Parts: sequence; C-alpha cells; structure tokens
Amino acid sequence: MAFEGCSEGVMNEETMAMTPEGQLRVGTRDDDANSVKDGRIYVMDATGSCVSVLSVSASQPQVTKGLPKGTYDLYALGGDDLSCLTLPEANAAKGSSLIREAANKTMGDLLWGHKQVTLARGDVKDLNIEMARKVVCITGISIEEIPAEVSAVNVSLMPMYEALTLNGDYGADIHTVNIALTKHDVVWESTEPVYCFPSNGRATITISLTTSEGQRHYSYVTEAEGLPVNTQVSINATYSEAWATTINATLSYTAWGTPKTFTFEFNEGQAGNKRNDGETTTPIAGQVYDGYYVVSVDATNRKAVVLRKKQDAGYDTKEKLETALNGLILKSEKLQAAGAWRLPTLAECAVFALDATLPFREFDHGYYFQEGEDVKSYDITVENGFLKHTGITEGYSAETWFRPVIDVTY
Repeated sequence: MAFEGCSEGVMNEETMAMTPEGQLRVGTRDDDANSVKDGRIYVMDATGSCVSVLSVSASQPQVTKGLPKGTYDLYALGGDDLSCLTLPEANAAKGSSLIREAANKTMGDLLWGHKQVTLARGDVKDLNIEMARKVVCITGISIEEIPAEVSAVNVSLMPMYEALTLNGDYGADIHTVNIALTKHDVVWESTEPVYCFPSNGRATITISLTTSEGQRHYSYVTEAEGLPVNTQVSINATYSEAWATTINATLSYTAWGTPKTFTFEFNEGQAGNKRNDGETTTPIAGQVYDGYYVVSVDATNRKAVVLRKKQDAGYDTKEKLETALNGLILKSEKLQAAGAWRLPTLAECAVFALDATLPFREFDHGYYFQEGEDVKSYDITVENGFLKHTGITEGYSAETWFRPVIDVTY
C-alpha cells in the first residue's frame, strides 16, 4: 500500500538542533500495493525515543527526512482515516504505546509495518516499509425469520483485543465488540463493515434477541484460532418458527484472499449460555458431560477441557493456590485426565465466566486465569441480572474465584 505526503513533527529541541548527516526517503506498501489515504511513520532512535513523526497521504508515495547518523526503528500505521484512532502523542511515543478506537468514532481498516535502518554520515537511503493488516473486518450480518415479538437483535464477539501497540503487538486488555442489527422487513442485518482487533484465542459469538419478557442468548465458541487477524467475517443465520427450535448459521471468513468457512448451529441445547437440564451423550462446549461443564472440545482427537464442579474463594497467595490445585482429583467414569488441574487461559476463562447458567453470587467478582507465568483475575460484575466483563487484575486476591480446569480424553 503506497503512502504519500510529507508533513512531519519533530519532538524535542535537542533533536532539532542536531545537524542532519543523512537522508531517508520513506514509502510504505502492502503486499497488494494498494494506495491508502492516511498514514503516519514514527521514527525511533536507538534509545527508543521518538524523534520524528512523518505524515503521509494518498497523493504522494514518499517523504524525505534528514537525520543524524545512527540506527532508527520506523513504525508505520496506515488506513483510510487515522483520526478514528487514538494515536500516541509524538513527544511520548514508545514501542509500547497503545493505539485504540477513538471515543465516539468507528474504527476503520488499519495496517502496520516496521523497518530498521542505520544511517552513516552522507547516506541517502530509500526505504519501502511493507504493511500488514492488523484488524478483522465483519463484512455483514444477516439473520432471517426472527419472530415478530423480538424488538432488538444484537451480536457480540469476545474476548477481542482492545488495543494495538506501536511495535505491532496487541495490548493486554480485552473487551466485547457489540454490533446492533437493524430490522428490514423480516430480516435483521448489519450491512456496514465493522473493523476490530482480533480475538485473544477462542472467540465466543453470541446472538441476543430482546422481547418484552427479556433477552435470550445463543452462543457459539470457535475453535482455537478464534477470529484471527486479516480475516473477513460474515454471519448469516436463519431462525425458525419458535423459541425452542434451531438457528442454523454459517460463519464464513476470507483471509483477504484465502476463503475458509465455519458452519455451526445456534440452538437451545447447544447455546453456550443456555445449558440443558440433563447431560449430553458426548462432550459439547457449553454443556454438561458426566457432571462436568465442558469448556472446549476437540472431537477429532476425542479431547476436551472441563471445569471444576464448584468454585471457592480465599486463595490469596501463590502457595495456597498451588496447594489447592495439587489436591484436586478428577472424579469421572467417562473422562480420563490428560494432565493436572490448572488455571484456565484467558480465552477459556471468558467462556465460562460469562455463562449465566453457571452458579454465581449476586455481587462483583472475578475468576483466576493464567497468562504465561502470570496469575490474573478476569473481573466480572452483575448488571440487571446479566454478567459483564469489566477488566483484568494482576495478582492474588481472597475475593477472586478459584475454579480450575483440566485437560481430558473421552
């Protein structure tokens, strides 16, 4: 993707006073060489300090900048309109600086690129920064034959990353992307593309139908790849005649060139937050099998992850938590342990933490999860009878629920 333009910002007087000893001519391009309308290039010196921000646009593909000799990291951002994002302030930008959707704005397409260059005295270097897409695009949602008594339809995706760092990683914070549908005759749909950052692992896709009696939720948990970056997603579903019948849906996404399709069902028995009173004959994500809630299933290899049957609080130190984990035993005639009890991952925790049919107390709380070597809490609250994710807290707390999972075979 070719960026053009040549405005710039220089961050501090010391840098401004230094005599340029070399020149960079910088352009940016993605794999398809499509032009973009708006771009920024952050120039970082060897200490990680931002010394210049170059602005580029679709009218000119290159910008020239004089710099003292040295090694520089160039981080490029591009899209149709970067004003829809909160970008790092020039005088405070670092590799860890976060890029988020701006308040009261709708995020658009976002590409990112990086290049390192070393300038000697008298150098004139031409650089081309290749760009990679860092978002998912929900191209459209269409749900047909929704009953007349439904007054609102909403589709939510979670856990989705909330921010991108300037160095190309995703921030630790996650959130839920909510997409409200509009009714056109008997079809509820969203036809405008929605851009968002990808999911952190497995993703839960929930369709919520609102009537005068309240809400009904139908959830589907994706396989391990979730909603990955650089994919286009469309959701097309059909609801049949009554509440107790099945919604058949197809989730298809294209990796902007590589088509893939997921097919799944939304129904009363399999919805992630609407469990049957009885047990399923085979493990199904979101259901109960041999007394254990099933977090995820690998049907091909007959593997699953199941949740401990009860939850406790009071484990406020690493030693207490590890002692509790080591003392647990899987009690099942149909499941065989494939490992020891462990804290769930963030994506696994997000599956059961917001499942309203699992027991929970009527006050704010959180669940322990493991992220690398760190133990954290997936914080939730109860609002109007519904569970809502409110953030992530690091460390141990007596108020955090201890509810581990175990890998099993069946």
